Amino acid sequence: MSLRAIIFVTALAVSAVPALAQTVADDVVVVVNVPTPPGVTAERLRAEFQAAAPRYGQIPGLKTKSFTIGEGTFGGTYLFEDRATAEAWFSEAWRQRAVSTYGAPARVDIYEAPLTIDGPAAE
Repeated sequence: MSLRAIIFVTALAVSAVPALAQTVADDVVVVVNVPTPPGVTAERLRAEFQAAAPRYGQIPGLKTKSFTIGEGTFGGTYLFEDRATAEAWFSEAWRQRAVSTYGAPARVDIYEAPLTIDGPAAE
């Protein structure tokens, strides 16, 4: 195959997926886990999530947040527009508040998310 043919085929392939190409970004996913304090039930966590939800709509750079409940933990997954914004939110002051509020440090893991797509159930 000639170089001209390879370039043509590559151009066709890229133009065939414009929606996918538009989703490439420098987003980051943050996963937070906090040990659930003794005596706190899943029902209480759900009620607290509902009460806290409006505040998350005000966080600059936050695209989505899912509240999570695990085995002995709670927390969330966050999609931020960039690492700097995520790190600014999960500052040392935020981490200290987590310890004083919940009695234990939160685990905060930040991952690059070079591609995010919506699955069929998102529609």
